[in-house]
Amino acid sequence: MKPFISFLVLAILTTACGLGPAFATEEGIRRDTNDDGKVDQIAYLDDGGNLVKLEVDSNADGIMDRFQYYQDGEVVRVERDTNGDKKVDTWDHLRDGKRVNRDRAGL
Repeated sequence: MKPFISFLVLAILTTACGLGPAFATEEGIRRDTNDDGKVDQIAYLDDGGNLVKLEVDSNADGIMDRFQYYQDGEVVRVERDTNGDKKVDTWDHLRDGKRVNRDRAGL
């Protein structure tokens, strides 16, 4: 019971000090952006609190289908499952916010 209480105290203090998001980076920060009761975004941060990956459920089916990767605050790659088979089949590579290349599975 003591380890649980210690964890609980640490979690409360970390959140109270404004370190909540950084504390949650291993599991990601989960959000329900449309208030339907299902998580539709999971953000992953590096040790400095910078966004490195964002998973998105773009069609509200409860399955993440878009994965955005960031470097220095800019999205550099977007991977998508466009046919709902739970496998990424489209990869967009970006530079300065613009797509420079698109790869598709099977093409």
